[in-house]
Amino acid sequence: MGNRLKPFRDTGTGYKPSNTSFAYYPSGARYSLGGWQNVHNDVEVIFGVEGDIINEQGDVCCEIQNSKPEFILLALHWEFYLWSPETATLGIVNAIKRHHKEIVCVCHPYDKYHLGEYIDIQQVVEVANQYHIPLELNAKTLHSGNAIIEKLDYVLANANEIYVNSDAHTLRGMKELRKSAFEYLKHKRYSLSE
Repeated sequence: MGNRLKPFRDTGTGYKPSNTSFAYYPSGARYSLGGWQNVHNDVEVIFGVEGDIINEQGDVCCEIQNSKPEFILLALHWEFYLWSPETATLGIVNAIKRHHKEIVCVCHPYDKYHLGEYIDIQQVVEVANQYHIPLELNAKTLHSGNAIIEKLDYVLANANEIYVNSDAHTLRGMKELRKSAFEYLKHKRYSLSE
């Protein structure tokens, strides 16, 4: 089959500002990024990070062990966003404008668990389209009931491009969660292309 690119991604290291009560500690799986080299076949593994937007200026935490990623999956998670939730849309928009050359996808902006209720989804889709950045259909968010369906449906109807991501943490989940996302697309009568 020749050389293919298979992305590896993880969330950024995160940090604990002195004025907050939370901290994010990297999991044991990140102790050695060199361990993610492919020694089994000719598939090249590239390093990417689900970078967390941390403020309304669009700063993004996306380093792991002082390693810069080759690509960023842009995400907003309540536990890392340090500004008022009402500024979350501004944070996403500014992050896209500042980092669009590295961003390959905007992740789950309709997830009610991750500030989705504060997001102006129309503005996010407009800016992502302007910079030719796909938006994510996150199967885990959909399957778990955390998707704000009206916002997800707006993304599906208006984004120029969609990535389907299982967001699975197990091999079984990769198959089952992806399947549920494609079933949702079929139910909504969207056509699929490679």
